[in-house]
Amino acid sequence: MPHSQFSLEVLERVNGEWWNSLVQSVPEGTIFQTTCWADYLKEWANVEPLYITVSNKENRVVGLLLCFKEAYLTNILSRRPFASVTTSLLRTLTPIYTWRAGPLILEKKSWREIIDITINKLKGMAGANAISFNLTLPPCELPQEEAREYLIENGFKATHWATFCVDLTPDKQVLWDNLKKTARRAVRRCQEKGVVVERITSEEDLQRYFELLLETRRRLGFNLPPHFPNTIMWRHLRQREAVEVFVAKQDNMWLAALGVFCFNNILREIAAAQSNYSLDNNIYAGDLIKWEVIKWGHKQGYKTYDLAGVSPDPRTAKDKNIYQFKAKWGGKLINYCTYYKQFSGVNKLLASAISLSVGLLERMWRK
Repeated sequence: MPHSQFSLEVLERVNGEWWNSLVQSVPEGTIFQTTCWADYLKEWANVEPLYITVSNKENRVVGLLLCFKEAYLTNILSRRPFASVTTSLLRTLTPIYTWRAGPLILEKKSWREIIDITINKLKGMAGANAISFNLTLPPCELPQEEAREYLIENGFKATHWATFCVDLTPDKQVLWDNLKKTARRAVRRCQEKGVVVERITSEEDLQRYFELLLETRRRLGFNLPPHFPNTIMWRHLRQREAVEVFVAKQDNMWLAALGVFCFNNILREIAAAQSNYSLDNNIYAGDLIKWEVIKWGHKQGYKTYDLAGVSPDPRTAKDKNIYQFKAKWGGKLINYCTYYKQFSGVNKLLASAISLSVGLLERMWRK
């Protein structure tokens, strides 16, 4: 179908109920394409949400995309002094455009035309100042090989990635039997040691989760992840029952915790944390949390539990350990790609220089 039979509209605001119902109408529609995710990111990282719809000649929406115009190095700059100023400046001077798990295709036969008209529109909006596009497509919705070839032909670089997805629809006994022996053994040992798993309900508990996450990341030598259940996310997603935090306790001592997105029959984990005490004492509380999330998701009627990413070809010890841990929960390995297209190396250098300057100012500020 020629592009002349499609119309595209870019909106800065939409009716949340209308937009989210469209996202939910697609089985692969995720939290990352919803207005509550846009509201959270706008406040958390000072990004500019762009809602894009593609309609056919009958004026029926056949494709949609939530895209973000943001500053290069937003994840770093948003946690530094003068964040609102620097992110706004770089978003204007040297923007990048990002999105996850989109566009969503409501008319499958026209997927190529919908992606083509959407990306061409964004190229025109980006102009000469843009640094890059960073994106992922819905992992199961499109013919992945054809979509990958199309994007590569249009100058995108593909990076192969994967995730394990657990089917939550079988009965509880089948779900248990699908676990590998190592997983069942770890779960039983935790239960024998009196470890229990609960969902947090208060901002006080959310603060304890943050402290546990900080302990975990310091132990690993990492910064905080770009996104985790924080007070801003809690405010925007929790009221829509779109995020949960599960915590494993022993005698009221917090051993491990895990954030979980909940939307459109899909659970997706985020930002796991584990205490030094649990590691030192060989209490595999993270394993018990996984099993409790599986049971809870099954009981609540969710269909899929996405374990949130592994290297499909693990070579380092770290990647191999992550792969083995996530492979033992009875999930199916789903392969997909992330895509990147750079437009201006000069602007990238400019943005990096500004970020470095902000870092120097931060150190001077602390002194």
